[in-house]
Amino acid sequence: MNAELLARARVDAGVHQPGAEAGRAFVIQVEPDLAARERINVGVGVITPEGRRMARLLSDYGRLECLYGREVAELIEVLADFARAAALSGDTLVSPSVQFSALQPFFGIPPEQYLDQLFARMVPAAAPRREQGETEEPRSTDALWREVGNVIKLRLPDRAEEILANTPWTSVETARGTFKVYVPLQPTGGAGALESADFSVAVTQRKLMSALLDVEAAAEAKRLDRLGLFIARPRRARKESELKAIDRAIDYVACRAPRACRVKVEADTILLAEHIIDWAALQAA
Repeated sequence: MNAELLARARVDAGVHQPGAEAGRAFVIQVEPDLAARERINVGVGVITPEGRRMARLLSDYGRLECLYGREVAELIEVLADFARAAALSGDTLVSPSVQFSALQPFFGIPPEQYLDQLFARMVPAAAPRREQGETEEPRSTDALWREVGNVIKLRLPDRAEEILANTPWTSVETARGTFKVYVPLQPTGGAGALESADFSVAVTQRKLMSALLDVEAAAEAKRLDRLGLFIARPRRARKESELKAIDRAIDYVACRAPRACRVKVEADTILLAEHIIDWAALQAA
């Protein structure tokens, strides 16, 4: 949190003195399959200095149903209800399928506000789903990045950072000097790009070619042998002629990718995320 936001939060809070601990927070996780040992973030909790307890958990399990199926999603919902009761009461957990993370202090912000911020940051499955039949907007690369990143965090809750770069811009040394390239996917020994093709033909071709060149530059400079280019085909309704033109633009770039570069094209966010996890040589539970 930057200084300006922290100062504003302190003013809004009114009663919190600078440096005073405003409470302690924890993340609520469930393991629907103990053998797989995959923890899924389903909520967060806060304990104030006075001992007041608050919790916020998932209310819509649709995303998890898409990922894991109805039976698993229903089990997760049951476990989340159990977790909510324990989080609010302070009772000792007796189920190995429910976990609370270690308490972490936070400062200078009202507990209710921090609860909402932590929930938005730590529970990607709570992101709103688009209702069936609702008009799709063009999918920007930033929107695509958030969607795919959320799926990867759900599938690899403890290892997502091994794929998703904290800083997608990386410097590379070339014969003509030092340049910055955009490489958002950086598993061990790899460099990959994620781009939306939901633009005009010319813009799509330019963006994809730029992404491919950045990946190649990073791979050559850092001597990486795992290259990837992952492309989201338009999923909203468009004329068949437009889709064919977009596909030709994708093919134009894909056929110029080096043999070592894996190129995958999908309209579905979940399938695209699965391709990335497989390419990164990480095992999703």
